Amino acid sequence: MSFVPKYQWLTEKKDNACGNACDVVQIDATAEKKFQVAFTPTSLVNQNFNGNNIAYPMEKIWVGLGSLGSGSGTGEYYGITFDIDLTTDNHFINSFSFFYDGQPYCYIFTYDNSIIPAYEIEEIGYFKLVKLKTIGGATLYINAFNEYMNDFGISAISNGGISITVYGFPENTQVETGNIPPYNTVITEGVGERTFGLSNFLPFNNMACYFNIRSLGDGPTCTPSVYSLPVNIVSGKRLILTAKYTNNLSFDNIQIRMRVLNSIFGIIDTIYADVYKGSNTIVFNYETVSTEDYIFDFTLTDLSCGFQDELFGFCFDLIKVETIEKLDTITAVGCTTQTVPFTEEYNDIYNSLITMNTGSLSNGLMTSGKWKLLLTDTANNTFESIIYETISGESCLHSNLMRFKWTNDCNFANLDYVNLPFTNDVYIKGYYTSQPYDSKERVINTLSNGETSLVFDYSVEKKEFSIGLYTESFFTTLQRAFLHSTIIIDNLYYKQDTDSKLTKKPEGKKFSAKIELIEVGSEVVISKCCC
Repeated sequence: MSFVPKYQWLTEKKDNACGNACDVVQIDATAEKKFQVAFTPTSLVNQNFNGNNIAYPMEKIWVGLGSLGSGSGTGEYYGITFDIDLTTDNHFINSFSFFYDGQPYCYIFTYDNSIIPAYEIEEIGYFKLVKLKTIGGATLYINAFNEYMNDFGISAISNGGISITVYGFPENTQVETGNIPPYNTVITEGVGERTFGLSNFLPFNNMACYFNIRSLGDGPTCTPSVYSLPVNIVSGKRLILTAKYTNNLSFDNIQIRMRVLNSIFGIIDTIYADVYKGSNTIVFNYETVSTEDYIFDFTLTDLSCGFQDELFGFCFDLIKVETIEKLDTITAVGCTTQTVPFTEEYNDIYNSLITMNTGSLSNGLMTSGKWKLLLTDTANNTFESIIYETISGESCLHSNLMRFKWTNDCNFANLDYVNLPFTNDVYIKGYYTSQPYDSKERVINTLSNGETSLVFDYSVEKKEFSIGLYTESFFTTLQRAFLHSTIIIDNLYYKQDTDSKLTKKPEGKKFSAKIELIEVGSEVVISKCCC
C-alpha cells in the first residue's frame, strides 16, 4: 500500500528517527498545503475472459453410447446433455466456444426456416453460424451438428425424445444456451457455474465478443451487454471499474452505459462513456451508496441502434472492478489537536490530491508554530509525519534557510503530477556558494605560429548547495526531490548536471549534504566568427 507516496514534501516520521534526532522542517505560511495519497486496490472482479467461466464451462460426463444411440465407445468426455427447444419459429439454440489445435472456434446453432436445404453453415466474422429448419427437430439438429463438428472429434447422439448428448469437446469449451424468452434450451448435465453474464455476447479467443443473438429470433437487440454476478460491497466504498475493448463496428456514436444494479437487477446508478474505434480502455469511478450485493452491467448503446444492422465487430478484453480506500481523517497536532477539513481530487485511478483547508483552524494551528499530521484512511491505516514549523517568509531569522520548491512534468514513482499537479514547497537549512563556470564543451585551435585560438565554448554557471542537519528520513525525500524536472531555490530555477549528486556526511545522529546544480539560463555559447 502506498498511502502517502514518497518524495513529496509530506514526509513520514520513522520510528528510529527520533530521540535526540527529530526533523523539524519549515514551511512558509503562504505555501499551499497539498499532497498526494495513493492506495493499492483490492480486486473484486477481474475477468480477462481467458478462463473457462464466461459462459457455462463444459464438464466431463459419462457417455454410454450403447444405450444412448449409435456411435462407438463408452467413457468420460467433455460434453453436455440438454433438451432441445422445438419451438417452430426462428431462434437461437446454443453455441459452443473452444480451442482446437490452438485455434479458436465458436459455432452457433439456430433455427432458420427461410433456408432451402435442411441445414447450412455461414461464416459471420469470428463466428460460424449453423442454420437448420425446425422441421426435423432433434434428428435434424444431430445431423447438422455431426456434419460440421465431427472433424473436431465431436459428436451428437439422441437419448430419445428431445434429449441430446454432445461429447468429445476440448477441455476449455464454453456453452451458451438459448435463454431469450420464450425459448429455452435446458441443460440437464455437463456444465459448471459461470462467473459472468452475457447478453448478445459470446466467448471467443479469450474475449467476450458481440453477436446479435436476438436477430436470430424475434428482432435484434440495441443494447448488448456483459455483466458481473452479484458481489457484496459495503456502503461508502470507492470503486474503480475498468473496461478494455476492441471496437471494429462500422457505425459511430456508441457509448458504454455502465449500470450499477442491485441483486435483483434494480438500477441504482448509471454512468456513460464514449466508445472509440480500435483498442481502448475506459475507467469508471464510483462510490457505493449502500451495503448490498452489486451487479455491474456494461451495456453498449447508440442513438440510432446501429446494432440492428451489424451482427459482430466489438469485443471486451477485460472487465475489472476494484475497491480502493480513501483518506478518512487528517489530524493536526501542535499546541492543540484539531481535525483538518480537506477536499479530495481523484486521478480516476489510484491517486488522490488532498487540499487541506487550514484557514478554518482555530488558534492559528498550521499557520504558525510547530505541528505534525496524523492521517487515517478508511481501512484504519495510519500515517504520522515529521514535525513542521510554519514561518513567515519576511522574517530576518530565516537567513540560514533556502526556500525549496519542486514538481515534475509527468509521473515520479507513485506521484502523479500529470493529472494531479501540485508544487512541493518547504524551507531547508543551508546556503550556497558560486562555483567557477563549467565549460561543458570547448574547441581550441593551435595555429602554425604556436598561438591558440578559441573556436567554440559552451559553459554553464553552477552553485554548490550545502544543506544542514537532517535525519536519513528527510534526506530520502531531498535526494529524490533534486531529480524532479522543476527545481526552484529562492525563486531561481536549477537543473541537475550529469555529475550532480547529493552527497551526505554523517554528523552524529543526523547528516549534512552537498549538491552542485546548474542555474537555468546561465548557459553561454561562444563561437569564433570568420568572414
